[in-house]
Amino acid sequence: MFFKKKDLPKASCVIAAAGSGTRMGAEKNKILLELQDEAVIYHTILPFMESGLIDEIIIVAREEDMVEINSIVRENGFDKVTKIIRGGNTRTESVKLGAMEAKCDIVCVHDGARPLVTTKIIDEAILKCLEFDAVTCAVKVKDTIKEIDGENKVKGTLSRDNLYHIQTPQVFKKELLMWAYEKTGQGFFNDDCEILERLGIDVYISEGSYENIKITTKEDLIFANAILSARF
Repeated sequence: MFFKKKDLPKASCVIAAAGSGTRMGAEKNKILLELQDEAVIYHTILPFMESGLIDEIIIVAREEDMVEINSIVRENGFDKVTKIIRGGNTRTESVKLGAMEAKCDIVCVHDGARPLVTTKIIDEAILKCLEFDAVTCAVKVKDTIKEIDGENKVKGTLSRDNLYHIQTPQVFKKELLMWAYEKTGQGFFNDDCEILERLGIDVYISEGSYENIKITTKEDLIFANAILSARF
C-alpha cells in the first residue's frame, strides 16, 4: 500500500498508563520506574513522538501519577501530548475515556508499560488499519502450548501454527471502536480487540516484535534494559 505524503493518515494515540503495577512489588507505578536513566513512560512516548502518522497523544493515568507524568512530558518537549486524563476503574474504561478525547479518525491504543515499541511497528499497524479497520500487533508463539483442565491435568497440545502473542499497539477506526463500546457496555475484556471480537468484527494481525515486551515483573525491567543497551 503506497501513499503520497499529503494522503498519509493521521492517528490519535491513547497510552493506557493507569495500571497499578502491583506484580512489580515497587513503591510506585511501573511506568515511572527507571529504564536507561529515564522513566519507562518516557521510552513509551518517544516512538509515537517520532512517528509521522501520530498527530496527538493522550495519556490516561492514575490521578496520583499525573503530576510526575506531566513533568516528564514538559521537560522532554513532548508537544504531541495534548491531554493527560484520569483513568477509569478498568483498563477498558480508561481506554474508552482516552478514545473519546481523540480528534483523529484512527485511534492507536498502546500499553504505557510497553517501552520497546518502534516507530516502524506503529506506522505499519496504522497503515494496515486503513484496509482492515481493526488491527493488533502480535508475534507468533514460539513455545509449545498445552491446555489443562481444572485439576492441572494436560488435556492436549495446541498447534502453534495459528497461535499468536498479542501486543500493542492496537489500532482501530474510531467510529468502529466507539460503536463497539456502546454495544458492549460494562464488562471485563482482556483487550480492546476482544470487544470487537464478541460483536463478530474481524480483527487482523500486524507484525509486532519479540522485543516489544510489557513491563510486568522485575525480570521484564532487566530484559528491557538489555534490549535498549543493545540498540544503542
